Amino acid sequence: MKQDLKRSGGIIAIISLVFFLLFTVRGIFTLDQMLASLKNGGWTMKEVTAQFADLLSYNGVIIFLTVSSAVLCGVSRFCYLHSSTKLDFYHSLPIKRDHFFWVQFLSGILQFVVPFLVNMLIVLFIGALRGVTTGGVVGQVLLGGFIHILFYLLLYITVILAMMLTGKIVVGILAVTVFLLYLPGVIFLATGLFSIFFKTFYQNESFWMQLAEYFSPLFLYGLTIGAASEGSMFLKELLIAIAAFAAMLVIVLYLYRIRSSEASERAIAFPKSESVIKFLLVVPISIGCGFIAHMMAIEGKDLWLAFGVIFGGVISSAIIEFIYHIDFTKVLARKKLMLASLIVSFAIIGIFRFDVFGYDRNIPKEENVESAAIWIDGLATNVYEKWSDNGIYISGTDTKSYVLDHMQVTKMDRIYEIVESAINKPEDVSTNYVIVKYRLKNGKEKIRSYQAEHSVLEKALADLYQTQEFKEGLYPAINLTGDEVGKIELVKTDESIQLNLNSKQLISLVDTFREELANMKYEDMKASSLVSIRLEGINKKVPSGTYTLYPCFEKTLALLKEYGYSVDAKLDPDKVISMRVLKYEEKGSREEVFSSKEDFKEIAENLVNSGVNDYFLFPQSSAYDVNVTYKNEKGDTITSYMYLYNDNIPQCIKDRFDD
Repeated sequence: MKQDLKRSGGIIAIISLVFFLLFTVRGIFTLDQMLASLKNGGWTMKEVTAQFADLLSYNGVIIFLTVSSAVLCGVSRFCYLHSSTKLDFYHSLPIKRDHFFWVQFLSGILQFVVPFLVNMLIVLFIGALRGVTTGGVVGQVLLGGFIHILFYLLLYITVILAMMLTGKIVVGILAVTVFLLYLPGVIFLATGLFSIFFKTFYQNESFWMQLAEYFSPLFLYGLTIGAASEGSMFLKELLIAIAAFAAMLVIVLYLYRIRSSEASERAIAFPKSESVIKFLLVVPISIGCGFIAHMMAIEGKDLWLAFGVIFGGVISSAIIEFIYHIDFTKVLARKKLMLASLIVSFAIIGIFRFDVFGYDRNIPKEENVESAAIWIDGLATNVYEKWSDNGIYISGTDTKSYVLDHMQVTKMDRIYEIVESAINKPEDVSTNYVIVKYRLKNGKEKIRSYQAEHSVLEKALADLYQTQEFKEGLYPAINLTGDEVGKIELVKTDESIQLNLNSKQLISLVDTFREELANMKYEDMKASSLVSIRLEGINKKVPSGTYTLYPCFEKTLALLKEYGYSVDAKLDPDKVISMRVLKYEEKGSREEVFSSKEDFKEIAENLVNSGVNDYFLFPQSSAYDVNVTYKNEKGDTITSYMYLYNDNIPQCIKDRFDD
């Protein structure tokens, strides 16, 4: 093995140099920057140690180095399999084939592991000199190192398997790409077919992504690192990686023993597998080309779909045959196999195109459903905020996932009324996007999406808002306690104010708000509001979110006033200075200014705040925009942009614009 490693000095030098520059040097520079920020008060020591640990464990650069090293070592160690001269020479040496394999295999592992560990220890040592390498940092780095080495082994054996199955280096590298991306590609293609042909299909991105991740060493690597960096469990991923490595090692050893020396003269080392490989490649490529053509076409989508399938099938078949033979005269070889691939491709697409199994028509029987969750686009949009992976800041809203995970409605008649109306609705009605999750009594779940009729939704919501199980699944705050909230903000049209409350006041305010939120009726939300309240949990496990303070929240508004935060849920006509109403018409726009108290009162009753969370409540925007200038609670002059909707245009505006 020593002699073998000496002959591989070039590869070892390249890997060591890249690790030194991208791992050690970069790590030291980054550590210096963090320590400089610490001195300037920009970072805390806790943040520095956390980022330093992440830098040496769950870092994208390490992933890149691991993947590229696995490919480089796998190809360089076993490229001799693609040279008949080298193969004859090595097999003529007085050494058993199995022993020679293990020398190559273990050398390839050491080429990565040694530079990786050495550079890791160097950075840890420098961190220790600067007081950053704590016991927690060492533990995280060791765990991260174990994960990286494990997935190096998995990727490395994948590359070796690709080299074992092929007889030319270029084909071997192509095979590596196929092994890493084929199954995820097929899964993503399947989701695409579901999306364009099934109207009720809900693309649960996390489910499909995780499914794809488990079928690729590369994707599984990313999944495991992501889980580890978030502090989630990843034992299952590690066990899958270990099992996959062991299985592929057994396969590689078997193939190595039966692989003939003549295999180096062929693109595929085992000729009997050529037809199987071609079929498995041509079918998804054909479907993928048809899918792309269908997506790009504006008219005649079905014709373009058929063209794409045929074009993709013929071209991919020809390319594969050329790779097999390196002979243009044989690009149309195995015509029957190509025809069979096209037939299978059309059959699969036909199942989707004509919904052979009734996917869109399939609704679980009500007696088989234990509970359901329904998410409605535009309803309670900001009540659940999603934290970033490091838990330091909030990165957006994810109400949909909260509702689908937590809502358990057992009053199924209204849910089924919505679903049935969505399936049988007329073409010219106003609709809203909804997602329904059925939890069946047998433990299974089904998720479907619909375009539901707005009027039917409103009638159903009037009843659903009478049930606590619906509201508890829609509004996370109902399930909170005052001591779980760390911060409260008032969000107005012109500013956000963080409330300065003691513990008793905070708990009292949260409990009062929760009580009124639980008692809120659907009709109460029709009254627009100019103010919202944002509750931030004490940690990322506690839901944070923003809720509109409707006028019906009388106790909450009174309590805020008692604590010194007087707010107006509705626009006070007496504080309005002017209203500029702009109407958009075909020939341009027209503006009218309103200045009388009577007009202010009539218009204010119908205005909708442009920052309203529940835009579902106001589905039809009008041609009118309103700029309101008014005095806020502090006496400052504020100008806000607000809406009017078709079903609430004040008469004074209609008269002024001759509508």
